[in-house]
Amino acid sequence: MVNYNDIYDDKILKKVAESCPEFSSAYDSPFASAGSLVASQDGLGDRICNECTHWNQGTCSIFQKHKDKYQ
Repeated sequence: MVNYNDIYDDKILKKVAESCPEFSSAYDSPFASAGSLVASQDGLGDRICNECTHWNQGTCSIFQKHKDKYQ
């Protein structure tokens, strides 16, 4: 599994997600398991790209288009 914190700084992942019009939390998905929800309790409410349903391992076109603003 790829650790995206090694590739992208959390600050970038949060900044892009905070202004993203398409952000959709993976934890709000009907496919989210109870285990993943419990494991993410501390992060609920925060918007961060790698917790978005559109993230798809960093290939989100919105993230790729806007990430350079925050580097």
